[in-house]
Parts: sequence; structure tokens; C-alpha cells
Amino acid sequence: MALTLTERAEHMAAQVLNWARLHNHRVVTVDVVDAVMSRDKDTEQGKANVATVRRIIRKRAASERVRVILTSQERYWAIRERLQQMTHADVIALADSISDGGDDDPRGWDRELTDAITAYRSNRPAPTRVRGCKPVAVPLWQDPAPATVPNPQRVGAAVKASGLCLGGLVEVAGREVETDEGRDYVPAWYGHLRDVWISDGQIVARVQGPEGEPAAPLLSDLRPVRWHMRTVNGGTPERIPTLDALREINHAMTREGQKSVRRMSASGGDAQIEYKDVRGQVWLRPATAAEIATEQKPEGERYAPRDRVIVRGTVYRPEDRRTYVLEEYVGTVVNWTGTHYNVRAVEPDEHGAGCLRECQVRELRPVPPTVDDVADVPHDLYLSGELRHQGVTADRVRTIVKNLRGKRTVFIQDPADRAIVVGTTRYVPQVTTGDL
Repeated sequence: MALTLTERAEHMAAQVLNWARLHNHRVVTVDVVDAVMSRDKDTEQGKANVATVRRIIRKRAASERVRVILTSQERYWAIRERLQQMTHADVIALADSISDGGDDDPRGWDRELTDAITAYRSNRPAPTRVRGCKPVAVPLWQDPAPATVPNPQRVGAAVKASGLCLGGLVEVAGREVETDEGRDYVPAWYGHLRDVWISDGQIVARVQGPEGEPAAPLLSDLRPVRWHMRTVNGGTPERIPTLDALREINHAMTREGQKSVRRMSASGGDAQIEYKDVRGQVWLRPATAAEIATEQKPEGERYAPRDRVIVRGTVYRPEDRRTYVLEEYVGTVVNWTGTHYNVRAVEPDEHGAGCLRECQVRELRPVPPTVDDVADVPHDLYLSGELRHQGVTADRVRTIVKNLRGKRTVFIQDPADRAIVVGTTRYVPQVTTGDL
């Protein structure tokens, strides 16, 4: 059955939004719309009206948590945000580079870019809308081909401008490739950036994939990896690459995946999936800035022998195909086996012995401090190592501890200074350790 004009546009808009979530840092630009519609031009949805597709995208953008940059005015403000985050010296260098490029420099003909630079260099204060904002992580103007720039300098400048670093995790954008059977689409993937060089005039990167296989995409096809938090059966959230999270969500929606799903809800990168197998209930959501900044150690380094932890175990009952959460209890880590932790219960069982259980990392969290553990002195608030506020009262810190315990948030008390630590946030008592 043929699709109506509206259905074509809705299907096309959904494809564009999905592409933006997977490959483009949740940003829809004119180039993204044109690229996806060009990719699907031979399909029925590819024949949709462009204006209608853009209108539907704009209508859905808020609920999908996607930013739309389709008009010249939207692009102008996106450039203003980017310039605001650059150093003054870098903006001046950009302006001088455009002037030196003359008529051959495409940036000199870019009205929104030149207007934004002129506004930045004026004596007027920056508008409120660009202060403290997070600029979009997509290219906003076309740089000239730096053929006359020495290769090492060109490579270094390109890596710096990309925001990537050697050894870091990067996303490789999905792309169409030519095969013996015609054109095929390679989905986005992620890996570690190992090297960057110039080949045939283009800047190429060597990326080592999750399975160890190397690849050599263009540097322009890379972007910093995005992160999601994955929580299983209400246990400790685990940070995973967004591509893995979206693949799990998309697979659960397929005909094959639905065979293992009891119920599911998803919107804008968030999802709650209840599986019929041992996975139980899974929650997926985008990671916050604080969660991204927090160090996540390898599983085998999370706990040491004799560490006290709270165990939130589960059991799967095949007769009704459900996973049940067991009552939490306090345990002591015995050892790490390479696949799981052995944890012995602190309280003895009915036979007078401490139960030994094999636990996955997601079933464990550190024993949190109580309100009685909070030092009875004012505290200083540090965010990512930077002092943000002095003199937080002990009662206020106790309330924070009480709320964190109620939410089962992972947090600890640093034994060195008795600071309450949650992620990159520290509430540090205003006294030395010896005075506590």
C-alpha cells in the first residue's frame, strides 16, 4: 500500500532524527536533511516534500532532544555560541585568516559567519543566550583546503580543532560505501583513536574498533564518543557508549527483538525495557555532564578484598520468565575472579555462616555513609576540584546524604578528610583530619 504524502514526510523525518541521534550529536542541519534524503532518494519516503519534512522535524525536535539549525538565523546564533566558547585570540586569528584568504576563501562569502565575527568583535556585551551555553559539536562553516600548510602543522591543527585526542574513544559516522554488489551502508561505530596522518591530500585517522580491528576513516568523520547510563534491575548505573544504548533500543523494537521483550517505552534516547529473559528490567538514558566526568574504573578494580558493599542480587525464574530483585544486604568483598566478585554476607544466615554469593558489578554499590557520619562542622563545596561554595552547614549536608541514600545513589565518604563524595562533587569539612 502506497504511503500518503504526509506519511512519506513523517517516515523521512524519523529517519533524519534517528541519523542525527546516531551520528551528528543530536543536531539537524540543512546538510543532514539533504544527505539523508539523498541517501533514500530511490525509496518512497525519499520522495517526500522537503519543506514538510523540515516542518515535522522542527515539531518533534523538543521531544526528541534534537537541536534544529535549518534557517540562516538559527545558524547565525549557533556560530555566535561557538565563538563565545573560543578564546579571544582564536577568534581574532580566525578573522585574520579569513581576511588573508581573499576571494578564494569560502568563509569570506559566508554571511552568517562574518556577521557573527563582526558582532563578537564589537564593544557590545555578549547576549545572554550565548553565555555559558554548550555549542553544538558539528561543523558550522566550511574551511578552505589548507594545501599550503605544512603537513605536521596541518594535522596538529585539525586534531585540535576536532576536539579529539589520541588514545581517546571516538565515534565513526555511518557512511555509504561501494561494494561488488553496489552501494551499501556501514552503520556508525566507535573505537580508540590511535594515529592521524595525511593521505592523498586528506586527513586520515587510524581507529581501533571494539574487537581490535583497525580502520582508516577521514578525521572529519570522527567525533567524541557520547555516553549513556544503563541500569539493570535498579542496580548500579553503568556508563556505556551511546551507540551501544541506541542499538539495544533499536533491536528491542525489531520483530526479532520483540520476542524477548515483555513491555517497553522509549523517547528521545531514554528507554525502559522489561525483558522476558535473565536481563530483567533495563533503563537507558543519556549521561549527565557529571557522570561523564566521573572516572569509571575497570570492573576488576572497583572493589578490593574486605571492602564493604551493598548487595542487590537478582534471581531469574524460567517458569514465569521474570527476573526478581532480592532483598538488599551488606556484604564483604572476598575477591575478584575475572568475571564476578565473590561477596560474603556480614550477617550470618540461619546456619550461622555468612552466605557467599557470586555478584556482578551492577549488583554492588559501596556502603554509603549515614547522616551520623557527617562531620558536625561547616563544609566547602567542590565541583570537579574547583571551590564553588564555602560554609555549607552540616545539617544541609546531612539532608543531602539522607536524600542520596533514599535514591540509592552511589556515593562514599573519603576516609582521608571525611568528605562526602558523589561523582565529581565533594563536600569537605572545614577542619583538618586530626580535628575531626
